[in-house]
Amino acid sequence: MNPQAYPMLVQSEVMMEDRKTRAPFIVTPPLFRLDGHQQSRIKVIATSSHNNDTKESLYWLCVTGIPPEADADWTGDAYRKKK
Repeated sequence: MNPQAYPMLVQSEVMMEDRKTRAPFIVTPPLFRLDGHQQSRIKVIATSSHNNDTKESLYWLCVTGIPPEADADWTGDAYRKKK
């Protein structure tokens, strides 16, 4: 969910417990634009079978919101007023 009035880029990935190694999952869409006051969903898909795992594992879903540059023409006045 983007509570701001301006659009943002959203980047998502799943990481292993160490937060450095990619986990055996993909996120779709991995990068997308989310307009102001809008919400979206991402889907996490396993790339390997986890049926034979005998122990629990911890994975991190990392979601990053990337705001526009303050002087970008397409952002509109809503972002410039906040800066």
